[in-house]
Amino acid sequence: MLNRQSLTIKPCNHNELTPTKIQHDYVFTRWMGSWEHRFSLWSNRSYSDALLAYIGKIYGQQANIYHYFNRLWNESLYNTIDELDVLNILIERLSKIPGTKASLRKRQETSRIDSRFDELKSIFDKNYNTRFKISTKFNSNELINKESINSYFDLGCGNGLITARIGNYFNINKEYIFGGDVFNSNNQQITYVSIDQNQSIIHLNDRSVNLITCLVTLHHIENIDNILKELARIIQPNGYLIIREHDCKLERSILTKYLHFIHAIMIIGHIGEFSYDYLLNKNEKLTWTEQKKKIIKYTKSIQYKTRQEWQNKLELVGFDLLAIFDYDLNKTTNPQRLFYALYKRNDKIN
Repeated sequence: MLNRQSLTIKPCNHNELTPTKIQHDYVFTRWMGSWEHRFSLWSNRSYSDALLAYIGKIYGQQANIYHYFNRLWNESLYNTIDELDVLNILIERLSKIPGTKASLRKRQETSRIDSRFDELKSIFDKNYNTRFKISTKFNSNELINKESINSYFDLGCGNGLITARIGNYFNINKEYIFGGDVFNSNNQQITYVSIDQNQSIIHLNDRSVNLITCLVTLHHIENIDNILKELARIIQPNGYLIIREHDCKLERSILTKYLHFIHAIMIIGHIGEFSYDYLLNKNEKLTWTEQKKKIIKYTKSIQYKTRQEWQNKLELVGFDLLAIFDYDLNKTTNPQRLFYALYKRNDKIN
């Protein structure tokens, strides 16, 4: 394990992190890279351990991740580079280890999909206790009527593999398995639905579907109020909405920085929506300086919210909360503060 007690933190001028003194973009960049104790992710034991565990898992290096990180830490590079630089160097070194790229591919193609599907299936099949702690004021055995689901839309479908898996679970024909994203993955198992670049219009007719999923998607949408109105428009009365989100207040906290670093890992490692498969320029080769700017721009646009904030917004457009499904309320076992929430469209159509 890493000994952080002997760490000498690189000093950071408090004035540089004061929005009244300098521009917001610079403040955000400094915060993301800051070693100052109250901002430092790597010197926070619980969150740095969680980040290393995540990296080790996706690169298949659970047993060796501390070995590689300790070597990097002991080189004392943190005196001349920032915290994002450390993340990049670590991932670069791991990427050169035989077998790590295969581990990444397996996670993208099978492991992540299987895990997400199994979680959703446990909700559909009412096997909540096998995976979640459920909070509801209703009869937990009567939350979802599976037989009523015959059309489905997945917002932020990515490559569509999870979308197709859920649609097939309900025996829905491809014509009624809709996947929406800002890019078309050309998955032949689903019907692609275009979303305009501002993500404010979903090109589906009113009351087109009776199930919608948004799996860690909503916090990426800039015009969130518009898109929530669109979800309320395309869903049928009494249709179901399932969201998977981070329970996180948008502020300069270690939790927020940790979640930003999770997204940075995806960008650096070309994972998910950042994989080479979805690049317009397949031969794109960015320097670390260019990639770092991309990370800053992307993470700065993310709009995290607490579960209560999501509930408030969804109720405004006509969704009633049925249940919350928590993995674990302990931040050491669920550091990303992920949860599922099940909503039902009320019949008071606006």
